[in-house]
Amino acid sequence: IKGAREAIARLGEVPQLQFGFAAALERSGAWDEAVKAFRELLAKEPDNAAALNYLGYMFADRGVHLQEARTMLSKAVELDPTSGAFQDSLGWVYFRLGELDRAEKHLSEALRLDPFDATVNEHVGDLFRARGDKVKAAEAYHKALKLNPEEEGQTERIEKKLAEVTGA
Repeated sequence: IKGAREAIARLGEVPQLQFGFAAALERSGAWDEAVKAFRELLAKEPDNAAALNYLGYMFADRGVHLQEARTMLSKAVELDPTSGAFQDSLGWVYFRLGELDRAEKHLSEALRLDPFDATVNEHVGDLFRARGDKVKAAEAYHKALKLNPEEEGQTERIEKKLAEVTGA
């Protein structure tokens, strides 16, 4: 955060620096500040697909502002339909909204585009779990774990879900 602030002070509000600053805020737990920083960036660059995706996913993951997240993530996918991350985020917001058919469409596309992403595989497992298909959910969770999840606490979260679907 400090480095990003210093770079912005030196170089000005360059979009890449603003994005890095907002992402650093989110990763450090300064959620409200991160939202504000992403909103400021998007006010200047409404077609910044990466910022739309990041903020939309933040909302979807927390289960807040889901309609706004869907709008942002739909736009990000429209701007770059070949991004597995963007497809995953849109699928995730649809999952959070309870629109499982739409979630499946985008999560399947995310899996096709980015089959080696642990989060995508976890989300696919969550979809199967929500549909009551414990076998496919377990397969997706096993695959996610083999892909060495990087998010803090993600391995433990997936292991817990896996235990729930397998009865272990």
